[in-house]
Amino acid sequence: MSSFFALALSLAALAADPVPVQPCFHARIPKVGGWAITPDYVTVVLSHPAEAKLAFFDTVTGKEARSLDLEFKPERLALRKDELFASQANSGQVFRVSLKSGEVTGKLTVSGEVVNALACHESSGPVYAATKSGAVYALDFAANSATKTTARGNHVAVDPSQHDVIYTGADGQLKDVVEISRGAGGFAARAVTQIIPNVLMKYSGSGKAMKRLSASTMASVGLEAVLDLSPNGKFAALPARGGWMSDDDRLHGGILVFDAKDLTTHLGEVEMGACINVAFHPILKLGVALGDNVVFKVFRLPSMAQRATFAGPRLPHTYWFNAMTVAGKGTRIAYLQGENFLVFDLPLDDQERSQCEKAYGDLPAKAPPVVVAKDEPTKPGGPIKIDARMKPTQPPPAPPTSKPTETPVAKKREAPRKGTKSTGPLRSVAAAKPDPADVIGSDVHAGKAGRGRTTAANSYAISAKETTKIDRTAVVFQASMAGMNSSNGDVMASVDGAEWIRIQSWTTEGCKAAAAHENWHVVLLDRGPLAGRETGQLHLRFDFKRGADHLAIQQVHWVQR
Repeated sequence: MSSFFALALSLAALAADPVPVQPCFHARIPKVGGWAITPDYVTVVLSHPAEAKLAFFDTVTGKEARSLDLEFKPERLALRKDELFASQANSGQVFRVSLKSGEVTGKLTVSGEVVNALACHESSGPVYAATKSGAVYALDFAANSATKTTARGNHVAVDPSQHDVIYTGADGQLKDVVEISRGAGGFAARAVTQIIPNVLMKYSGSGKAMKRLSASTMASVGLEAVLDLSPNGKFAALPARGGWMSDDDRLHGGILVFDAKDLTTHLGEVEMGACINVAFHPILKLGVALGDNVVFKVFRLPSMAQRATFAGPRLPHTYWFNAMTVAGKGTRIAYLQGENFLVFDLPLDDQERSQCEKAYGDLPAKAPPVVVAKDEPTKPGGPIKIDARMKPTQPPPAPPTSKPTETPVAKKREAPRKGTKSTGPLRSVAAAKPDPADVIGSDVHAGKAGRGRTTAANSYAISAKETTKIDRTAVVFQASMAGMNSSNGDVMASVDGAEWIRIQSWTTEGCKAAAAHENWHVVLLDRGPLAGRETGQLHLRFDFKRGADHLAIQQVHWVQR
């Protein structure tokens, strides 16, 4: 890597905005259902369920090395030497396949389940299958047995040093409970939904009985959690879109990294918004975190000190599959952005490249150090060259030629009167239920903002499919005072879950006025501290200040204007 490019990435670690860069190569590919990386960190294997095939991408040459047609629709994958284990899409069947010929050499079935993840040790032991319901099975193809273990989780990884130790991640859930409140009219009961965080666990044992060694019950919060275990088995993480939750029930943006020995030692946090994934380097003391679909942060281990930050292009895509890995013999990072397969050079110094060369042999040539200007478009037709041979499964949706002239939010917007001053950083006006066509994202769990500390009950995290300009959007929420008593507080917002900004207040008078509009409120985000910023996720928090009763929140939406 040229000294200029290395310097640019190093400076980016200290700057507010990451340096935009080009990938080494980029290809458009069919929809992916699973992935795996070969032990030499050269070949990424991708499954294409709709086409019943596997694709092998060489991350050194930047080419699709070969493809393999199968007799079933492959989805989740795991590799062991010259064998590949693949689940049938949306089923409980797991096949053992020869990597050379594609011949099926074994099949086991997890009855009544749908496989969500597969993992195995590189040389021995069972293949573990975690299901969407949270069951974990040990598959022994030699004995033709599929044993349901006592371990639980929707994601699974095997300790690289011992095949009888596994790590699992259990997706959080929405739990319905009954809340009883007291108002002027007496007691009232209603059903509310609580957020249960994602859980990271460690087990040991063989066969059915597995002993839980340790766990973190607040490893992350939100959707699309992914389990990441370092190749040396020392570090673990379970990043998710909503960040993570501390023991005091406070929400934080970023990715929490654990010492894999006990999962109770927090090494630290990679601070970033809209968390997606993290990958640990196989031989260097480095990790790479992905946020907002395109922003990469390289950090040191175990200190968690930030090393560099760079941003790739944001490309059209019609779905999301969470996959990222160190590649290119340890010198690159590969990941999926929908139908886009991209590979970037890592900002390594000469000594680090020498370590990779010692471990994996001759390294790929350094890619040209092209840094994209901030005002240069990073989309098809811009600096990114799309491989014309690779066609997407379906074309990305075309942007609308015109915005509807009326939406429930825009229709209620009021211009400020001359000679008046704003009573807050942003404007809040009466609202109607948002038009589904305008909704960027939603968090519809019922919550409340009352006396006491901040918890998941009054915190909301809304993800967008792509980065969105905040000043072209609004927050629309449905909320009312419990028992129609007095209630006052602040609506706080954050783009990373760490720095919170007051965007508006709610008052007793405002809640009474909103009652005429089915308790809908709107905050227009066209000015104030967040104006002009872009993000893929918006965090919101309702902080109660004073009053006789709490604010009951039914749902929150982030909408276009």
